[in-house]
Amino acid sequence: MIVHFRGFPQCSHAVDDRTAVLDFWHGNADAHCGVPIVDSMQGVPSVTIRFAHGVAAVLFVLVLYVPALAQQAWNDRVFGGINFGFEGGEASLATSGSTPIYGQSATTSSEVTFGAGPVFDVTVGARVRGNIGVSVTYTRQHATADATLSGTVPHPLLFNQARTFTRDLEAFSRTEAAVHISVGYMWPVNDKLDVYVYGGPSSYRLSQDTVGEIRVSEVGAPFSALEVAPVIATSKKSATGFHLGVDGTYRVREIGGASVGVGGFARYTSATATVSIAGGSVDTTVGGPQAGLGLRLRF
Repeated sequence: MIVHFRGFPQCSHAVDDRTAVLDFWHGNADAHCGVPIVDSMQGVPSVTIRFAHGVAAVLFVLVLYVPALAQQAWNDRVFGGINFGFEGGEASLATSGSTPIYGQSATTSSEVTFGAGPVFDVTVGARVRGNIGVSVTYTRQHATADATLSGTVPHPLLFNQARTFTRDLEAFSRTEAAVHISVGYMWPVNDKLDVYVYGGPSSYRLSQDTVGEIRVSEVGAPFSALEVAPVIATSKKSATGFHLGVDGTYRVREIGGASVGVGGFARYTSATATVSIAGGSVDTTVGGPQAGLGLRLRF
């Protein structure tokens, strides 16, 4: 006997700059105010936290001192960059549901949590007036994680004698692609160094693996055991959110009319996507804290 069913959801006080930077590096930038930053990145591997904090700490120092130093005009017409980095934080997706079977109700629930993952980032922008610029950034982040599926299935002959099951599902996939449209202010510190602070709306496209259907096969009398085969479906949804960030560039050399350099960025972006599952939908967060390093071009 083979039974098919779908799961339906039931769903400050002042501190000196050096102290602030050291606290930031150790994941406790607001320690003097009692707010440890590392709590917002619970579950992120320490290497990711160190990397993000290292990039952000350098940019933090620049932002502290740039306003006092930056007196130069921004003369570039076009700017851009390519980065590789990490996205921190966690994104979880939990579903639960029930469906009639054998005159009773079968239940299912699944849960998966995605941690930090690599981010690819490319930006193109232009100066529009003075030190004001606009830019478009494309980012892509991919992660995999193992999911847990559990539930109960009624006995075909006995009332209130449900069988339970638990399954580990490997390599659930999640891909976040986003376009960030930014307006920002460029601070040229000197001929070599500049800092760009920006923000604006973000448009996300999420591709997320979910449990689309459960197939239950009865092994046979006395019906104490059963086989459960989940069918994995991919849900694709769009979401709109926001982003804020800072990008630092150090010019290495001039080639013709272009400046080639290296740089780093720190950005926070967030949105909520509604993922379709069998019989309904469930919300999940996309985005998070991001940081990376890469190449820069100025024209």
